[in-house]
Amino acid sequence: MMSPGPHILLRTANPQLLARWRAALDPLDGVISGDAGSEKNESKIDVVLTDSTVGTDDQSCDLTRLVEAEAGVILFDTQGPADVHLLPEATDREIQLAVCLLTEIVRLRRQRKQGDRIHSTLRHMAMTDSLTGLPNRRAWEERLRLQVEHADQTQDAVCLTIYDVDFFKVVNDRAGHATGDMVLKKVADALVASLREPDFVARLGGDEFGVLFNGLGWEVSAGVVDRVRTACSQALPDNLPQVTLSAGFAVHRRGASADALSLAADEALRWAKSNGRNKTAASNRKMRYGQ
Repeated sequence: MMSPGPHILLRTANPQLLARWRAALDPLDGVISGDAGSEKNESKIDVVLTDSTVGTDDQSCDLTRLVEAEAGVILFDTQGPADVHLLPEATDREIQLAVCLLTEIVRLRRQRKQGDRIHSTLRHMAMTDSLTGLPNRRAWEERLRLQVEHADQTQDAVCLTIYDVDFFKVVNDRAGHATGDMVLKKVADALVASLREPDFVARLGGDEFGVLFNGLGWEVSAGVVDRVRTACSQALPDNLPQVTLSAGFAVHRRGASADALSLAADEALRWAKSNGRNKTAASNRKMRYGQ
């Protein structure tokens, strides 16, 4: 299937030059316009032919706007911003070749950028939990690995916390999955609202959420982790009094692996869940918060 002819915008205050350009470009079987203001979709313009008789501040055709729409620019002058410069005495064949070549470059450039946008969208979808809008486990594992590596290099503290919704299965069984989804969204929103800019939160799956608190050592982690846990519990509906959160956390030791940090926090969470729930536990078992 052949590509459509070039979509060309002619931009000059010289009527004789405009007529000459039209005659030179007519064999290309493209779309030729004489005013960007008449174009409903400037993103369709492939190439702009212009000269020094029209300034970039001309309101009927804002060249900057067209360049932002990724159109190529051919300037019939030796100076000025453009993709291609042609001498005023350029032949019809030279004009045609310049338009055709630049049209191909522009379309390839647009295809590449469209591919980049699609790749970015797909990556975002692959790294995002569809229910809560939070990063998912895949994103969590990638961020955790990078943050542990950074902590080893800089000796910055990092606290890994796992929050788990208490009695979540009971909610699903008795109130239905729609209510369960609502609880997860409430927890996600409360976590986001409770965290600082450097912190990272993700839904790990089911009713578990992970948080990486950047710069928190043992001396302050317990209080911060528990305040966030309490804030999330308080954000839940009053008609679900049995639904609270438990939390387990661990602080990274230099040289330890990301897996070791995760296992330590998970062990602390299991202790909190098996000792009454609705509490925060540290992996070193020196700090216990909650009821």
